[in-house]
Amino acid sequence: MKKVLVLGASGYVGSQLLPILLSQGYSVTAATRHLEYLKARVVPHPNLTYAFLDLADQSETQKLIPQFDLIFFLVHGMAVGHDFVDYELSLAENFKSALIGSNVEHVIFLSALQPPTGHSDHLDARKETGDILRQTNVPITELRAGVIIGPGSAAFEIMRDFVYNLPIMIAPKWVDSKANPIALENLNHYLIELAKEKPNENRIFTAGGPDTLTYREQFKIICDVANKPFRLWSTSLLSPKLASYWLGLVTSVPSNIGRALLGGLAHDFVSGANEASEQFPQKLISYRDAVKSAVDAEGTFVRSNVWGFEPEALNRWQPGYGYYAKQAGASIKTTLTSEQIWLVAKQIGGRKEGYFFANI
Repeated sequence: MKKVLVLGASGYVGSQLLPILLSQGYSVTAATRHLEYLKARVVPHPNLTYAFLDLADQSETQKLIPQFDLIFFLVHGMAVGHDFVDYELSLAENFKSALIGSNVEHVIFLSALQPPTGHSDHLDARKETGDILRQTNVPITELRAGVIIGPGSAAFEIMRDFVYNLPIMIAPKWVDSKANPIALENLNHYLIELAKEKPNENRIFTAGGPDTLTYREQFKIICDVANKPFRLWSTSLLSPKLASYWLGLVTSVPSNIGRALLGGLAHDFVSGANEASEQFPQKLISYRDAVKSAVDAEGTFVRSNVWGFEPEALNRWQPGYGYYAKQAGASIKTTLTSEQIWLVAKQIGGRKEGYFFANI
């Protein structure tokens, strides 16, 4: 039985990939810095082992990596903030050092499509990470994928939140840039097929969906599927950088991740030859069908083990609100009557009393 390590297992792609790998008969170790979070998201399995690993810890990385035949590298550092590029590349260097001289047979690195012109920090970091990993003696397969469409995918959730939360969308000129979004189901097919291989050399595959669409067209389709009016205007006065400053007011996706992703939207994001489809044929899901499946699945997905939130919070979840958690909670025991509590509640936001609900 092939021993598989999934790095970044608590992330969106990793947590979706684990049950598929297990169903294929692999012995899987899921590694992450967020171990409790991962355990809450994934159903236990006799062939699944959990491992705490911070790739920034070179010593622990050196101990764990050589134990496996196949490794999925699904790690990024966008949540770190403005210096995430240096952070990502330092993790890649530590991983590279652990690979050198090991008996690891194959590494699958999930990367991003590269625009023919222009660049962004996020896309540059993905490309440079691949360059670093290819300096080892281990065959590296880099799968450069388009924006992933599925419930919980950060890039998709940003667009979805725009549609649900804004009566009128005002966007930068990049809204007319083109992209090749890919359905999560199609991406997982490529990852599983790659896992079956034992290459002798480094390879790069591009992977996108069947539709090449501008972001304007994508917004229109999301509006159609969600039964929302389509009102979008673009202006050159709103740059991607400026748009990122108010991102946190509109979407529940963590702001650091949102800013990093927005930086790459100013360029065409197209797979071109789509080598993955040629090598591993499958029926590609249209953007409209992928969006419909994502929207339809959100309620079921949020209430599954993948979400990992407390039952009471899940019961309060409603479609139309953000996928990612973006609120705080507090409870206070009191002997006050309901009338007395209402008198206190009415003071929230006043000049003399607390602004937040739990500090008065």
